[in-house]
Amino acid sequence: MQGIARKLQAGNQKQARALDAEAVAAIRGSINDKADVKLKSAETMALVQMISDSGLRRSELAALTWGDIEVQPDGSGRILVAKSKTDQTGEGASIAITGQAVSDLDRVSELRGSRNPNDSVFGLCDKQISRRIASAAKAAGLGDGFSGHSGRVGCAVRMTRNGAPVSAVCRQGRWSSARMVNRYTRNESAGEALRYL
Repeated sequence: MQGIARKLQAGNQKQARALDAEAVAAIRGSINDKADVKLKSAETMALVQMISDSGLRRSELAALTWGDIEVQPDGSGRILVAKSKTDQTGEGASIAITGQAVSDLDRVSELRGSRNPNDSVFGLCDKQISRRIASAAKAAGLGDGFSGHSGRVGCAVRMTRNGAPVSAVCRQGRWSSARMVNRYTRNESAGEALRYL
């Protein structure tokens, strides 16, 4: 009975829609110049870019402080994830983010007039992060299905589309095995067949 239940459940599991490069670009276009003058718009854009780049979980993003972000000489950034769901011992991990995410974060700190290392970057709880992403996607005309988990799916999809090996995707998303990466990118993997058809 348990085996039958697992098979039925596996086929019916809903997956959050991916915050892939196209979705992030659509949200950026929708927010447009508002991110230059309105703090909430700037925060939303930074949040969307960050979660798509990093594959952070909502709880990790909610716990992020300015002191956890380090800008690199090339303009990209590194995020220190001190503790997470799969790292209960607190060994920590360093996650890369793009220069675009760093620029978005800089805009947030400029509009706030503060970048205290101990302050929360977004000041939102995990449920608020999920609602903010869903709202931004809807406002950009992307429809429903986006949530706080969309960044993890989007990160895996973006890296896979760009030819990243599974090991690199697992490292960025801190997945201990390729199982979830394979699940998130199954449509991408199926599309590979088109090169040979």
